[in-house]
Amino acid sequence: MSSFSAMLRSGDRETLLCEGFITLQSFSDDLAYITECLQTLGELQDLVSTCSVLSG
Repeated sequence: MSSFSAMLRSGDRETLLCEGFITLQSFSDDLAYITECLQTLGELQDLVSTCSVLSG
C-alpha cells in the first residue's frame, strides 16, 4: 500500500479518495460506537442515582 505522500506525488486521485473515504467511514463508525457507549454510561449513571435516592 502506498503512503499518503506517495499517492499525492503520483497524482492517483481515485486511490486517494477511496483511502480517504474508507478512513472517514471508519472514523464515523468509531464515533457512533463512542456515542453509544456514552449513552449507555449516562443510563447507568441515571440508574445509580435513582438507586442512591431510593436507598438513602
